[in-house]
Amino acid sequence: MSNFLTNKKIVEILDGDTSLLLECGVEYRMPYLSGRDICDIGTAFGANMSYSRSQTLPRYEYMAQVIEYCSEHKKMSKLLCFLFKESQFKELIKNYFIKLDDYISRVKELAINQINDLLFVSNHKIEMIGDKFMLTNTDNNLDVNVAAIKNISIDYIRDIFARTYQEIELGNYDSAITKARTTMEEVFHYIIESENIVPSDSGKLDDLYKQVKQILNMKNNPQLDSRINGLLSALNSIVNNIASMRNISSDSHGLGKARIKLDKHHTKLVVNSATIVCEFVLESYNKQSY
Repeated sequence: MSNFLTNKKIVEILDGDTSLLLECGVEYRMPYLSGRDICDIGTAFGANMSYSRSQTLPRYEYMAQVIEYCSEHKKMSKLLCFLFKESQFKELIKNYFIKLDDYISRVKELAINQINDLLFVSNHKIEMIGDKFMLTNTDNNLDVNVAAIKNISIDYIRDIFARTYQEIELGNYDSAITKARTTMEEVFHYIIESENIVPSDSGKLDDLYKQVKQILNMKNNPQLDSRINGLLSALNSIVNNIASMRNISSDSHGLGKARIKLDKHHTKLVVNSATIVCEFVLESYNKQSY
């Protein structure tokens, strides 16, 4: 794996500093690890670490050292498996009426989703394959994943956005925006590749949208009502803002004051806007194709 995972927010998820979700009186989080605990884990995995009360580092720095060591020595999957071990969670659920397996499964899902949100701009994500964790490059997998969807339909889009609304209700706003952007990307790729055109590899959503507009001949049409032309122009703004908002709202690295925190109603605005764009361009393409 890579030192992408030493991002402070990712480290604070793994060392138990970050609460992942409070739902029905149950707080989902990773087990809290003290500085000594983290050093002991690092030592167990072979890192040269020692804990001293007189020279303590912030806990996230100890954890970052462990992650960096395990990444360099190809032990990151084993480290994650260790952190999610059953025995680590028993103390956490003693005051909850919930099965241990159910709690761990939910924490694992929430932790991986939130870590992947933070990895988004690095074009990487964590995946579980069997009982192992893998860090994959989304750039390398993008064409394969999109091509695997032989036909994207309106029902497919609505199903995706219905699940995105579930993320919003759970308070996972960053994850909802990620899904909205990814769905737009899938729809754009589908239309472009259906015309046997190679999609832009710039990584920019608006570059893909330019290709889609060219295919659909979506330019100012004097035969259309001026208000319709105005709405079509507004779609450009929607695509551009969603593309940039995903990075600004969800990744804090190096952004300082540029980072924004989205509220629930703002997240709904983003998701609803993405739905409109996806349905409009797909229905336009289907009409043009028949």
